[in-house]
Amino acid sequence: APLTVGPPATTPPATTPPTPESGARTGTCARSNPTGGPRPATDDRTGAGPSPAATSTPRRGASGRLCIRLPLSNIARRWYPRCPSRTTPIDPAPKAPPSSPAVTTPLLTTRALRIGHRGHAMLPPIDLALHPGETWALIGRNGSGKTTLMRTLLGLHPRITGHIDRAPTLRLGYVPQRGDIDPSIPGRAIDLVRAGLDHGWTFLDPTLPRRHRAAVTTALAAVEATALADRPFRTLSEGQKQRILIARALVGDPTVLVLDEPTSAMDPVIEEAIFTLLDRLRRDRNLALIIAGHRLGYVPRFATHAILLDPTHARLELGPAATVLHSATFRECFGMPSAMPSDMPSDMPSDMPSPSQRPNP
Repeated sequence: APLTVGPPATTPPATTPPTPESGARTGTCARSNPTGGPRPATDDRTGAGPSPAATSTPRRGASGRLCIRLPLSNIARRWYPRCPSRTTPIDPAPKAPPSSPAVTTPLLTTRALRIGHRGHAMLPPIDLALHPGETWALIGRNGSGKTTLMRTLLGLHPRITGHIDRAPTLRLGYVPQRGDIDPSIPGRAIDLVRAGLDHGWTFLDPTLPRRHRAAVTTALAAVEATALADRPFRTLSEGQKQRILIARALVGDPTVLVLDEPTSAMDPVIEEAIFTLLDRLRRDRNLALIIAGHRLGYVPRFATHAILLDPTHARLELGPAATVLHSATFRECFGMPSAMPSDMPSDMPSDMPSPSQRPNP
């Protein structure tokens, strides 16, 4: 045989594919390493070498099986990199900027609005902006257009010219005159309040009846008429009827409440109680009120703004209540001094008891 001189032949060492156990011992994951070769465990966030928490030691359990325990925090950081660890410092919450005075958005705005009938305007153009928490009093003689203006703002009467802008959060509640309710209808007070929820019914919402019952209960409690719920409406007094009508308007959670002569045919004591109730609802619910009436005693005490309508001379006064009451137009229209006492209505005698001493109608 020929003699061959040279370095001895060497065979490469046999390699064995890594097993899950070997990958776990070195801190690697076989699923995340498709090449099959081992790689050193590194921190997914910093790229540093293996940490003590990244490695695990196989142990045998009570049944003799080989168990591998991996820290849950390491698995969470591997599969959910956004998950912070316990050692990640938490940045302090940023400081809120200094609060600025809140600027309310008008719920209802009119621009060059003209109202009337059959295409004929009754008054000059009206420009007003109604904000939450305001009380606007519509004053004027009979036939001056108070009800026409209210129905136009409600969308129940067509306008002649101009624009009416309604905010997306606007919810209107209307309290008509008590004479508009037929007294011969055999219904209870609570039935009349429930009539304010006859909209938005759907069988797809099983909680709607329960929420409607809660709304009716809340509205009756707001006007202090819970005890009148089961009484027939026609047997109630004028003040009690007005409370039920106000509750019917409140049950729909309005942001603007429009009332047409809410104290007509009432004595001064009941009138004072109704206006005190309306003023409390305005403050508690941040409502905007539009009230039309002939009694002028409530204007300096409860109204923040006023609109004086005088279609005879085609005049209009609009602005803060004190400014309108001291205007020359008011004095010429009503023939009385514009300066009215601020501590009592003009038609109430001075010896009347205070509101806290008067009975609740």
